[in-house]
Amino acid sequence: MRRKNESTIKEAIQDLIDAYRLRAGMNQVEIKKIWEEMMGPFIAKETEKIKLEKGILHIKVKSAPLRHELMMMKSKIVEKINAELKQELIHDVQVW
Repeated sequence: MRRKNESTIKEAIQDLIDAYRLRAGMNQVEIKKIWEEMMGPFIAKETEKIKLEKGILHIKVKSAPLRHELMMMKSKIVEKINAELKQELIHDVQVW
């Protein structure tokens, strides 16, 4: 039985991450990892930059055909990445 002021190690680490404002950076790293796993090596290689800012996932790719294809998949990208993150972090995707 835990006392009122006790917490699990996981809770303590989460509190430290929030206190030092590291959550955004950790989310960025996790999103890049998910992107590479989800899209495979070819698309990951063609992706120049991926950044989350204010709920919008900005993706910069090297080719126009890939850009078009990703624009058509926007809702699926949002759905899959949020599912992997187990939170509604991404609301929109912009591909350029």
